[in-house]
Amino acid sequence: MQIKWGDEHVSTYPADWLRAHRLTAADANNQISTSHFVLPARKHWQADGFPRDTNFSLPSLLKSEEKLQEFLLSMHEYGVALVRDCGTDEGAVKQLAEKVAFLRHTVFGLTWLIRVLPNPNSIAYTTYEAPMHIDLPYMDTPPGILMLHCLSQAPTGGLTYCTDGFHIAEQLRRDDPDTFRVLCDVPVTWSTHGHDSISNMDYYFQADAPVIELDRDGDVKTMRLNQVRSSFLKLDADKVARFYAALHTLSRMSCDARYRAAVRLEPGEMILIDNHRMLHGRSELDAAGAAVRCLSGGYMDWDLVVSRMRSQHKALAK
Repeated sequence: MQIKWGDEHVSTYPADWLRAHRLTAADANNQISTSHFVLPARKHWQADGFPRDTNFSLPSLLKSEEKLQEFLLSMHEYGVALVRDCGTDEGAVKQLAEKVAFLRHTVFGLTWLIRVLPNPNSIAYTTYEAPMHIDLPYMDTPPGILMLHCLSQAPTGGLTYCTDGFHIAEQLRRDDPDTFRVLCDVPVTWSTHGHDSISNMDYYFQADAPVIELDRDGDVKTMRLNQVRSSFLKLDADKVARFYAALHTLSRMSCDARYRAAVRLEPGEMILIDNHRMLHGRSELDAAGAAVRCLSGGYMDWDLVVSRMRSQHKALAK
């Protein structure tokens, strides 16, 4: 089809272009799904469905674009992935991240070590059990992916816990819609301040966001659960008890054995966790465990990871 505009300019539109851009949402979505890269649907899981049997190794991910694409797609589907054969020296987190894109720099640095410290400024650096949470909810956009590489492991304790936050949110939507709605509607002030000894920087972060954030289609987009909350709510006093009851329900579900999987990372293994979706924690450490357990950590952002997947999809299709 040709259109001659009022300024005498002429535009020519091929039939396949017009078909791909017709203004029917269902048709357009179908056209996109058949001709463009589409992220795989998320597969929700309970504890017995935790994807333990992945066959990803760091050398294969660094060597094969096809294997890397398979890995990233699986990561998006399940929200968590295990990588083996990472060695026990620092550097594997940065190596894998730079194969995909690059690490996200935070006030805590590009990478950091999780181990027991004498003067901790976070529960991560203590022997205590770490409650189920996401990292850095006090940022407007928390990091998308948490990477944890086990350098040395405790003889007992120090298990990594994972709960599919999207799955328990959907359980609430179905079985307890009032609680679900409260967690979607009430703005929470997530806040923390202190001093990081590694970067030698003072920080004071704060962000307002609900516990459950939905996208424009009503699907769960982001979960936020953490103890770093303000002591007050921007909420009428008669609604506060209802909010805390809803928060308690979600917290209890995140620790329920039906939903929470326990993973023992062995030295040389790495776990990647969707920090917008997965709630994670850690079992407590005894004195022996405190002396030896050490993980290397880092963050990536989903925007860069999805960009990498689109680029690889295009390159592999040639």
